[in-house]
This record gives sequence, C-alpha cells and structure tokens, in this order.
Amino acid sequence: MPNAEWACDQRAAARVRDTLLAVGYTAEGVLERVGPAAFDGLARGLTVPVRRALAAAPPAGPTPVLDALITLFLLGERAPADVLPSALAADLEALGLVGTDAGGIAPRLEVRPYGEPDTDWYLVADLGAPADATHVLGAGGASLTLARITPRAAGGRALDLGCGSGVQVLHAARHIDSIVATDTNPRALRCTALSAALSGLPPEQLDLRAGSLFGPVAGERFDLVVSNPPFVISPGHRFTYRDAGLPGDALTQQVVRGAAAHLAPGGHAAILGNWLHVVGADWRERVAAWVTGTGVSAWIVQRDAEPVADYAAAWLRDAGEVDGPGFDAALHDWLDTFEAMRCEAVGFGWVVLVAPGGEDPGAPWVHVEDLAHAERLPTGEEVAAFLAGCAWVEALPAPALLASCARLAEGATITRTEVVGGASATALPPRLGLAGMVGPGGWRPGVPTHPALLAALLDPDDTPVGERLDAWAQAEGLEPIEVLGPVLTALRELVRLGIVRTV
Repeated sequence: MPNAEWACDQRAAARVRDTLLAVGYTAEGVLERVGPAAFDGLARGLTVPVRRALAAAPPAGPTPVLDALITLFLLGERAPADVLPSALAADLEALGLVGTDAGGIAPRLEVRPYGEPDTDWYLVADLGAPADATHVLGAGGASLTLARITPRAAGGRALDLGCGSGVQVLHAARHIDSIVATDTNPRALRCTALSAALSGLPPEQLDLRAGSLFGPVAGERFDLVVSNPPFVISPGHRFTYRDAGLPGDALTQQVVRGAAAHLAPGGHAAILGNWLHVVGADWRERVAAWVTGTGVSAWIVQRDAEPVADYAAAWLRDAGEVDGPGFDAALHDWLDTFEAMRCEAVGFGWVVLVAPGGEDPGAPWVHVEDLAHAERLPTGEEVAAFLAGCAWVEALPAPALLASCARLAEGATITRTEVVGGASATALPPRLGLAGMVGPGGWRPGVPTHPALLAALLDPDDTPVGERLDAWAQAEGLEPIEVLGPVLTALRELVRLGIVRTV
C-alpha cells in the first residue's frame, strides 16, 4: 500500500487523467499538434519550435486546452487563468501540479506524456535544469535504456531502487503484481506517486518507501530488481539524482551486491552503472569481482567508455555549467578526483543478474563483454533469451558440445566481407548472425567464424559436429587439435546467442 506521506488524491488524479486523454494530451496527440521536428526537439531542450507550432492554428481547428497543457507542462510557462476548465484547474492545483494567482496558472511540475505503443502514461518531474539537490529528473537516456533491457517475467514482486520520477515503476506495473519503490529523495517519491496515479496504476500495486540503498527492504526478496541509481562518479554530492557521495564506483558495486542478496530464486536484476578504468587494471576483472561470492550469475556489458576529461565536462554541462572560469575550476576538481583514483576513463553499461532457481540450477557464471559497437540495444525478451543461452552453454562441457548434432538455427545469416586494396581483395572471416537480432540491424555484431566451423555447420551429414570438424581438418591436411581450439570458443558463442542449436 502506498505510504500516506506520499499518497495523492486518487480521485482527482483519475479525473485529470480522463481529461488529459480526452483532449489529446498524449505522446501521439502532442506529436500531431506540434509536428515531428518540434516534438523530437523537446527531448533535447529545444522549445522554440514548439512555441512556433502553437502559434499556428492546427488544420482541425483551435485546441486551447491542449495548447495550454503543452505550454504549462512541456514548456514550463504560464497559461491564462480562463483557458482551462475550472474543474481541471482545481484538480491540477489540488495535486500540486499548478498554482494560480493574478497572473494566471503557473506550472509547479512537469507532466510529460509517456507510454508504450498500446498505453498512455504520464511522468511527473521537476521543470527545467537542475536547480538544487532535490531536483527530480524525468525520463532520460539512461532510464529508457534500463526500461528496454529489463527481462520481464510475469507476476511476483519487484523493487525499483531509486525510483526518481517512476519510469521503471510504470513499465514493471504491466507484468508485476506488486512493486516496492524506494528513494532517498522525498520529492522523488512524491513524483512517482503522482506519475503512478495519473497513469492509472491501482494504488494497492505500489508501495513507496524512503531510505538509502536496501535499508527500506531489509530481509525481503524480489523476483525483479531494477535500478538506475545515482552512479555518476563525481567529487561530491551536488544532486541526489546523480551523485551518491561515495568514492569512485562504490555505489554501483553496492547496488549490484545488494541486488544479488535480495533476489528470490530464479529472479532477475537489471542495474545501470558507471565503473572506473584504473591504470594497470582490467575493468572486466574489476566489475566481475563485484559478483564473486554472491551465488548469482551475471551478464556485464559496457556500452561506452569516456576519457575522464570528456566524462567530467559532459556532466558539468548537463548540470547547467557553461564554459568559463567557473567551469574550468569545477573541471579541475573532477580531474583531481580521478587522478587520485588513478582513473583514466569511465565505463557505462549494465549488470544483469540471475538468481539460481529450480532443482538443478548449476554453478554461477559471469559473462563480461564490450558492446560499444552494437547497432541497437537488446529488448528485454532478447536479454532473457541470451541469459538462457549463457546458462545452457555453461552447463554444457566441451565434450558434450562436440558430441551434439549442432546445426544452424532457423533465421541464421552468413555475412561475407572482402577488403579491397589495390588490385587485390582479402576475404575476412565470415560472420554468423541471426536475422534482425545478431549481425546487421541487430543488438550485437555477428560472430567471426572459422571456415572449419562454417563448413561443419553447413555439412548435411547427420553426425556429431566434432566428427564433422575432424573430417574438415583431415581434408585440409591439419591435425584436429589445430582446429578445435579456435573453433570451440566461437561455437560456444553461437550456441549462447541461439544461432546454433545443439539438438
């Protein structure tokens, strides 16, 4: 049940939601009103195109209420007092979304249309650039990444650690029975409560709790844990949504280990984070060590890595700092911090955890990789399939894999590439993929494949793949052991990705 401290007037929220939907204040409705270019610009903070669109009457006729809502909640500007129906204005004020005075109606919070293709939600957050430590952000790139990659099994309990404006709560509510959402910032809990109510979530589905890290859920376990925590590595604690005030990447490490301890059997966790690239150390080993001894399996992915100067400058500008003496002084502080930690770059990515479940869960595994060059992010369904593939490969020893009748799966693709130099062309190893998923247009590059393995997989002979590889080696005048080494790694990766089936 929602904590009374964060609860809002559910009836007023339901009336507001009905009105917003009726007047077209939805993602689709705003897009139609202002046009694609202006709509896309909103995500980058460009408001002038929206103002220009509102100044031009739409072909279908005036839309004063819709235009006023866009002005209030997306542009963050006042609207005339008489433009909104009195009942709507009263409900908006009762919910703390607007204030009224002699100058008209003034927005107090941002109410942004959000949703999935078949539903309309609303995210409530603070307006404008961060102004103080308690600022609450709306949906940003990181929160959208987390929403996309999270595996989504039906039913059970979920924990959203550091709920912010409630992005992950809304997505989880579609498949989870009950959600606990926590944050150290009371404003964030209030915004999440409003987002949930305006989006039509039943109040009994959401339990809001104040507190740091896993303190509010001590002793509890969850089928899903999601967290987009304040993982930014900075010199101090300026903004609650961004800075944890802990040294280095300690916050991300604590969230990973805490999530592992709070997973129910068979449960999943999806966590975003930053990690240090320390001089003389391999980041893969550093981050993998966070999972050691937890008893869970982990897929660790780095999507990007920035030199420390670029990283610090980006976050300073994100907080509204502009070039000049103040910016330079702040940048020196950040770089001093990184130098003290011997950090040369900062990685960004995710950690997905899988708790053991079932009668024979197998030994925990950790798979670490860099997917900086992937064309797109995986979906939650693709993540779940990959995790299942990892578990299958880890449980399949090399002799059993070579004894299987491995075959290319339906939808497998072969990409052949030649590099032309002068009058000659050099063929690169063929890459195997899976249509729409791995390879061109997929969430990760295709897998470079040794000619022996490709020939064995295409061989129609119904024999174990190891025997087909031996036959290829003998035909080429090679010892089988010379082929098996480089082939086995690729074969395991192909099985992990579902490109090769072993049965």
